[in-house]
Amino acid sequence: MEVTHELGGENYVFWGGREGYMSLLNTDVRKELDHLAAFFKMAVEHKKKIGFKGQLLIEPKPKEPTKHQCKSFILLFFIFLFIFFSSSDDYDAQTVIGFLSYYGLDKDFKVRINFLFFFTIILIIILLSLISNLIIQQWLVMDMNMMLK
Repeated sequence: MEVTHELGGENYVFWGGREGYMSLLNTDVRKELDHLAAFFKMAVEHKKKIGFKGQLLIEPKPKEPTKHQCKSFILLFFIFLFIFFSSSDDYDAQTVIGFLSYYGLDKDFKVRINFLFFFTIILIIILLSLISNLIIQQWLVMDMNMMLK
């Protein structure tokens, strides 16, 4: 936060990637939420102490890093397709907003939604459009071949 402040940054993003367990059964969720809220309250106090005027942001990423690691673009594309058809960004954002409100942090934090999600939607729409155009062109060629026979 100090570096962001020194460089004149306008925002400071907290990325709450899940680490340390694979299931909620492996943790005490209430204790984790209480600790996270205490941490965010310390961050607000630190922001005031150093005079940082920027906005504190939380970017919900409940499935990262464990669900989004891959080395292949093709695998990444299929993961994006899965995310597109089963995304819970609105639910994640709603959960964060509820958390902030419950712990009295809603005046100090805003939710940052990952732009990559929207880019993915646009990319998938373009790809589906190209694929459908190729299919239509193939059908037209087949129809013309049948007519010529």
